[in-house]
Amino acid sequence: MVIWSADLAQLDELAADAAAAPVADAFKLMYWLEQACRIQVDAQGSGVELIRQDRRVSEHMREQMSRSFSTTADIAWEAVVRKMDRIAPSYRT
Repeated sequence: MVIWSADLAQLDELAADAAAAPVADAFKLMYWLEQACRIQVDAQGSGVELIRQDRRVSEHMREQMSRSFSTTADIAWEAVVRKMDRIAPSYRT
């Protein structure tokens, strides 16, 4: 099984981006970070030997994903906003 590898500098950069971003953008960044962590933990718990992916492959994948990065996270964010509108509409004021 091939697993994406991130060094701590990349994770620190993502966390800093999320902290400095507007709420919707921070949500989207953290959504993808959570997904990546979940996949990593599941892969490590599978008992299958993990193969570290070449950094060039990771960079290529990042370039490809950057073109469609928001779509899934946008849908999740819109769902959160709808839920907040329903249960606590005063958050907008």
